Amino acid sequence: MGTHSCVKLCGNMGAFQFNFQKKWQGCDTIQFTTWQMGAGAIGMFTYSISFEHGQSPWSLAVVYLLYSGVLASALAFVIWSHILSKMEASKASISLLIVSVVGTLSGFLFLKEDLTTITLLGITLALLGVWLVNRTGSTCTTFTKLTGK
Repeated sequence: MGTHSCVKLCGNMGAFQFNFQKKWQGCDTIQFTTWQMGAGAIGMFTYSISFEHGQSPWSLAVVYLLYSGVLASALAFVIWSHILSKMEASKASISLLIVSVVGTLSGFLFLKEDLTTITLLGITLALLGVWLVNRTGSTCTTFTKLTGK
């Protein structure tokens, strides 16, 4: 599959997603997520049958699909939609920095990766940034308190 084909496929999927969101705009978040994940699973299944060859341990593949499709992706999408309904998108999006913190700590706990001083500093700065953005009070008020201007 060439670069041109990949770009064309991505453009088509983006157009499909845009139309899909417009059509299902008024429906429940869980219902929307179910349809979206189903459409994505069909697309991925079609792609894998078309381009992947060889033996596959199907029992393990089904477990991976259920985890990534149901538990991780769908649950994350529902939680993200709920968060966006409760707070500003600018404040909610900065909270995505927590993903890297969770990933790093998961690597430490489950994969026995090292936590170096620079890694711990990065985790601290990410959490501090999320806290600073999401604490109560407006940005202008906070800036005024800090600078005295």
